[in-house]
Parts: sequence; structure tokens; C-alpha cells
Amino acid sequence: MKTENKARVQFDFSKESLNKLDNLVIKTGVSTRAELIRRALSLYSEIVEAENRNAKLVIREKDGTMIQLVPHF
Repeated sequence: MKTENKARVQFDFSKESLNKLDNLVIKTGVSTRAELIRRALSLYSEIVEAENRNAKLVIREKDGTMIQLVPHF
């Protein structure tokens, strides 16, 4: 059995943020809040790295419309 080094982290969320978190858990089909946060952290890390490379972040809609994302950090 593989043993991982883990650390317990506790967060305080407003009711609004907790509702958003729970809605995303449902919409994405992940099994836990923690899994959603791990995936979000991975995505955010990629966004920061892209910004560091001066890459443009865009969303392409089904109709071909491009929306540029501007991260706020």
C-alpha cells in the first residue's frame, strides 16, 4: 500500500463561497470538495505559469467567439 505525505488544511468559507463550491462539486461530478479544490489549484497553477510566459488566456465559445481572460493577481 502506497503511503502519501499529507497535511490537513482547514478553510473558512462564507455561505456564498460554500454554495459555489458545492454547486461546482455537483456540476463537475467530483467526489469531494477537497478533490474539486485540488483540481482548481492545478488549473490555477497552469494559469499563473501561462501568464508568466506572457501567454494570452482565451475561452473559445461554440460559435467561435473568443473571450480573453484577464487573471487578477
